[in-house]
Amino acid sequence: MNIPPLNELHIHESPALRAIAETFDVTSALVPSLAFRMVELAREADGIGLAGPQIGLPYRVIVCKLQEQWSFLMNPRIVWISHHRVGAAEGCLSLPGIKVNVVRPCAVRVAHTMADRSIRSIEACDLAARVLQHEIDHLDGILITDRGLSGGIEPVGGG
Repeated sequence: MNIPPLNELHIHESPALRAIAETFDVTSALVPSLAFRMVELAREADGIGLAGPQIGLPYRVIVCKLQEQWSFLMNPRIVWISHHRVGAAEGCLSLPGIKVNVVRPCAVRVAHTMADRSIRSIEACDLAARVLQHEIDHLDGILITDRGLSGGIEPVGGG
């Protein structure tokens, strides 16, 4: 497994943000250091989530701050969504200076792979569900501007 230097965020025009991320080897010895570094980068950027492609890592890994605790999820996938949807303004560390109104399911169940290759799932609602969906979108090359409502893109600070 080839891990590039993880020092900076990729911004909107980076091809890494549009690539489909590859399955991550959950048995890699790099898991602890990778998880630590991704959380560190998210915190430094004042974010609540970060996906591998945002830092040039072509693998299906994300970190999210869920209920005041950081989680590192390997090969996450959404396995259930609620029928109820809610719109809200979302920002993105890779799209500085804008917010986009995005309608998303208000609750999700996400399956992810543990280091022992077992599958676990977590359920989330409201902000936690939105963060998980946003970060998993990054793994599929999808940005909030792709999901935004027509006319729903605004510069941060109003407009």
